[in-house]
Amino acid sequence: MGPDIGLLLLTLLHVPGGTGSKDPWTCPRIPFASTRNFTVKYEVQNFTASGPVQGLLAYGSEEGAAVFVATRNRLYVLNAALESQGVLSTGPVSDPTCETCASCKDGAADPRRSYSKDTDNQVLVMDPFESWLFSCGSTLQGRCFLHELKPHEGSFHIDRTLCLFSPEHNKLTACPDCVASPMGTRALVLEESYSVYFYVASSLNSTVASQYSPGSVSIRRLKGSQDGFSPDFQMLSVLPTYQDSYPIEYVYAFHYDSFAFFLTVQREKLEASTYHTRLIRLSAKESNLGQYRELVLDCRFETKRRRRHAQGPPAHRVYNVLQAAHQAPVASRLAEELNIPVGEKVLFGAFAVSQDGSSAPSPNSAVCAFPMKMINKAIEKGMNGCCEPGALKKRVFRGLEFFQPKGFCPGPPGEVFKDSNVTCWNFPTFIPTNSYRVDLFNGRLNDVLLTALHVTPLGNATVAHMGTADGRILQVELARSLNYLLYVSNFSLGSEQPVMREVSRLEDHLFFAAGNKVYKVPIKGPGCRHFLTCSRCLRAERFMDCGWCEDMCTRQKECRGTWQRDHCPPVITKFHPRSGPTRGNTRLTLCGMDFQSCIHCSSPPGTQNVTVGQSPCRLLPKDNLDLRYEDRKDFVEELECELEAAGTQMPGPANVTLSISQEPHHRSFRVYGSSVLGGFTFVEPVVTSIRPQFGPLAGGTQLSIQGQNLNVGDGQQVLINGTECHLDSQTEKLLLCTIPPGGHLGNASITLRIGGALFPTPKPFQYLKNPRIISITPNCSFRDSHITIRGTHLSSVWHMAVSFNDGKEERVMVSPQECEGTLSTERLCKVPDYAVLGQAGGVPGNLSIWAGRTILYHLPHFRYYPRPQSPHTNESQYESKILLSPGMETVAIKYFGMDAVAGCMEVNMTVGGKHCLSKVLNDVVICHLPRDLDIPPRGAPVQVCVNGECWGQGRVVRENLASSLPGIIVGILLTFVLLASCLLAMLMLRYKNKKKELGSSSQSSAWLLVLLLSLVGSPWPQVDNNNNFNNNNLGIC
Repeated sequence: MGPDIGLLLLTLLHVPGGTGSKDPWTCPRIPFASTRNFTVKYEVQNFTASGPVQGLLAYGSEEGAAVFVATRNRLYVLNAALESQGVLSTGPVSDPTCETCASCKDGAADPRRSYSKDTDNQVLVMDPFESWLFSCGSTLQGRCFLHELKPHEGSFHIDRTLCLFSPEHNKLTACPDCVASPMGTRALVLEESYSVYFYVASSLNSTVASQYSPGSVSIRRLKGSQDGFSPDFQMLSVLPTYQDSYPIEYVYAFHYDSFAFFLTVQREKLEASTYHTRLIRLSAKESNLGQYRELVLDCRFETKRRRRHAQGPPAHRVYNVLQAAHQAPVASRLAEELNIPVGEKVLFGAFAVSQDGSSAPSPNSAVCAFPMKMINKAIEKGMNGCCEPGALKKRVFRGLEFFQPKGFCPGPPGEVFKDSNVTCWNFPTFIPTNSYRVDLFNGRLNDVLLTALHVTPLGNATVAHMGTADGRILQVELARSLNYLLYVSNFSLGSEQPVMREVSRLEDHLFFAAGNKVYKVPIKGPGCRHFLTCSRCLRAERFMDCGWCEDMCTRQKECRGTWQRDHCPPVITKFHPRSGPTRGNTRLTLCGMDFQSCIHCSSPPGTQNVTVGQSPCRLLPKDNLDLRYEDRKDFVEELECELEAAGTQMPGPANVTLSISQEPHHRSFRVYGSSVLGGFTFVEPVVTSIRPQFGPLAGGTQLSIQGQNLNVGDGQQVLINGTECHLDSQTEKLLLCTIPPGGHLGNASITLRIGGALFPTPKPFQYLKNPRIISITPNCSFRDSHITIRGTHLSSVWHMAVSFNDGKEERVMVSPQECEGTLSTERLCKVPDYAVLGQAGGVPGNLSIWAGRTILYHLPHFRYYPRPQSPHTNESQYESKILLSPGMETVAIKYFGMDAVAGCMEVNMTVGGKHCLSKVLNDVVICHLPRDLDIPPRGAPVQVCVNGECWGQGRVVRENLASSLPGIIVGILLTFVLLASCLLAMLMLRYKNKKKELGSSSQSSAWLLVLLLSLVGSPWPQVDNNNNFNNNNLGIC
């Protein structure tokens, strides 16, 4: 690349602002959790029983109200205040105190019986018209009892108990009075044609079935004599083959229109390991089971399209096991979302995700809504598909193989029903469906296990009252459209035991049970103290009767001060910036809450006013109010205003005051009052120094402005002759900016704009001629080496720096090193540190010369080598000695890596301060000593120099011949003696070997001479065939 590449300066490749680029300041968001406190403890009326509650039922009429609580061997009668009105003993069956046992005619209470069984309650229901309470237990073959209630002081007590069992009409194979199963039973009592019918669903296994099978599903008519049930009833039971492998749990029973319904949890198929929830429908007008229908209730969570890629629960999840359910009419808001009329009955189910291979739930819940008309339409549609003429060709299964033989529509399932008048519609049938309902809470109960559910319409809201596995009550409005949970309350009952599935209502209260306690909870919630802010308090549903009492959310009767539900004052939580110039137009952002009573309300002019100290702050017409709610996890309310300079405003601290006065309107409340927050400071910016005061006309110089209060206000600018100097960073005492290109050489004014105010500086900036780089030597480097830059007008640059980049994405640019010197034509620069790991050929890269924040020169193909290393690096530079023998005139020093740099850098050696003729061969620096070099006795210092940088390598010392002569003589004598001994031994050995061959003394003497000649290197004499010597090669006479 030629030297003219320095013209790149004219195009100015600027570096981004780095730390100086600031993101716009935004108000910190306020978590919604900070506006409420669900750890507030509420005291609610409760009753403690003798053991865990097994049954709970509230009953009210014109004559009074009562709450019935069943535990093991006990049935409590309480009034509406949960005060005991009496206790009925229901067991053990052999105990003479068992009152229900004594009412039976078969001697169930006879103490002579050898067995003793505790009675666990399985059924607790009321007659739909009479003041009769029915209870069924786990003992005495699951028989039931009728308890006649008598009014007493606004409540009831049990006047008489009847045993619904006739010994003469029951036997092991046919027991119409065996109703309840110890494994669990759900019962529904309905009246039809002046008769009372029990719709019963019981869980079975082979043991229960072999003793007194109550059947799985049955419809039984209570006899008029009230001593049992009519024997002419129908029932469905799980076939013996599947009684132990296919359990069915009956969760809930209810009545709608002319049908009775049960909800179950069971395996998806006979051999499946997965579970799902089913709905059973029976006719409430007929006592046969021909209209038995089943379908699957499918509850899922699916992310709304607009939130499909947001954080939160998985996009799809199936909640397969029902935990609790309740049928209730819906209020207007939910009815609109479900697209059904207001007041229509809807089945609400609390579902959970089951654990793998089990029906046991995990803490991951959802609530789904199933309109009852939709369910009935789905059943009718399914039966039409079963009974249409082409059903047989379509191979439509009747299903329910655990109850009946496999069959296809429209035919009957085997020979279960042999009535000739029975049509296709009169056989138990499973209805396949492809529809599902979605979670009304949008997956926001994914860490909660719901165990109880009761739904009530309150005003325009439909509220779910839910119990959890950890003993809490959640009261939440049901709404699919909300992307947050709109709580009425969320409080602990004071017990960590699971809330029981059964929930009962009495007027304006709900009764929950957990462990051995029963709790009376107001439908409108236990209180308002969990709302912590005025606006959150007054935004609560009106049925909660919450209002603001001084600084607390309460109900009116709880307030000892001024209680109102009309208005809230605004609250400033933070503002930005925290300071500004006294004569500027700083733009101020106010953060807080209750700046507006609703999201889309508009405030008339003059209803909102802001002052800072004595300076008014004019509200900005655009985005005057920014009220942002994001996913209801947090929120922020913002106001923006611009300070107007006031001549009376002095430097110092000041308060920010927001005053709002809204007129009353139809909204829940209005904003009225003031909020004051201190912490703002009026200051005067001061400049103390500016460096540098010059730079190239092309710009790129980084300007440093020092002073005080330089970063106050809502923004800072530096102007050079009116052109913005891009800010790289700013602090209270320092502004750094990159000088823009100038229009001409000479002085340019420097002005600061801080918080809207202008502050001229006393000293200008001087634009000088642009520098031009001509050459860079050498074109390679190693750690701590230097390069020399030559050019013109280099003194126009205040700070020149060098950087090296190896061009790899994973390697960052090495920090630049500043250059030394002030000459206009030359600069000496140290290369940046760079680690070259085991690369003998060096690392190629790009060398850049920087002028401020602009690249002045770019040199590609620049190589960075490992630093040459001497084997004597651990020794002092002049401690080692290099001995020169007499006559030797060459010094050689090993230097690892020297071959690589010798190709692009000057390498030489000095001895005694004089340069010698040097060369590098195989990483060895070889020096031929100058002829006029005089080496003193203590030696001459040796240095190896690379690119002008020299390293000491020791001293060169000549050996003294006189001092070494005695040693040389001794060595020669020792060597001579040793050689003579060896010679004598060899002669004797050869003499002995040849003596036998020669045979005469003359020949022996001759061979001795031959041996001597051979040892001293004389040529061998030739011997002819007669053993005569040829003496021509001996050089002797």
